[in-house]
Amino acid sequence: MKRHKDALKKERQATRRRARNQSAIAAIKTLRKKAEAATGADRDAALKLVTSAVGRAARKGVLHRNTASRIVSRVAKKAAAK
Repeated sequence: MKRHKDALKKERQATRRRARNQSAIAAIKTLRKKAEAATGADRDAALKLVTSAVGRAARKGVLHRNTASRIVSRVAKKAAAK
């Protein structure tokens, strides 16, 4: 059990950040699946949403920038193949 005031605060911060990060990653996964399933004009709109969400996550530190780039690249590659 943590006793120090700063340790307790750090634990609270970590809990909040973990919840926020998990939410962002779950949203990205959902958008990726929708983009891969989309066809036609919907595909372009879905690709734009994925790119935006992944870029935002990378800027906020939820994802590493190389990971974000790889996700966008793979989604775009699958979209182009359809």
